[in-house]
Amino acid sequence: MSAQWKALPRRLQHFLGTQIDHWPTIYLPLARLQSHGDSFFSVVSAKSEVVIEGFPRSGNTFAFLAFRMAQGREIEIAHHTHAPAQIKAAVRMGLPVLLIVRTPLDALSSLLVQAPFLKPSRALKYYFDFHSSVIPFLPGMFITDFEQAIRDFGPITQGLNARYGTRFIEFAHSDADVAHCFQYAEEWDKRYYHNTSVDETTVARPSRQRAHLLKEARKRLTDRRLSNLCLRAQQVYDVLRDQSGG
Repeated sequence: MSAQWKALPRRLQHFLGTQIDHWPTIYLPLARLQSHGDSFFSVVSAKSEVVIEGFPRSGNTFAFLAFRMAQGREIEIAHHTHAPAQIKAAVRMGLPVLLIVRTPLDALSSLLVQAPFLKPSRALKYYFDFHSSVIPFLPGMFITDFEQAIRDFGPITQGLNARYGTRFIEFAHSDADVAHCFQYAEEWDKRYYHNTSVDETTVARPSRQRAHLLKEARKRLTDRRLSNLCLRAQQVYDVLRDQSGG
């Protein structure tokens, strides 16, 4: 990432990034440049075997880690761009695409804790824009809900295999394997944010310590002045949730 980009205020960075991430011909080449040597996200390519994507704070990390761990081998997974462009390109390439969706208030409460520079109104618009952008590509995706992903990931892999004729190995959703995923998520969080300890506001696993922060964020999102934005976000979630399971 260029020094000029880093110098921009975070709100402006986020806004500009979410304007170009809908367009594969613009976003993907830029993302590939940024991903060089970056293990925290992967851009779709001809080598990709599967794409696991979703809006931020929707269970992406757990799904990616669980799926990768279950395969027991090196596997090319495009993941964590949080960009509609990645999904659109993968569908056009005919790749297996797993889209994870989460209720807007839950996903956005977590996002506002992770990214406190975002205004609730902007976050709601971001949620709507992301999900509405991928709706035309529904026939090429397999959709699952956040709750299913964290409760029992095995049937999701079954659904992917049935949908695409693949033979991916199912994740054994045992306490030990889930704990292993959470442990890796903690290590990932520390490396990504260059911390020596886990940041409870960002780590991709349940956290009692951020419960009060989530409650406050939810309160901000449900301000009556944002009711129309909340309704639009819920409606687009409902459309995608109704397609859950393929």
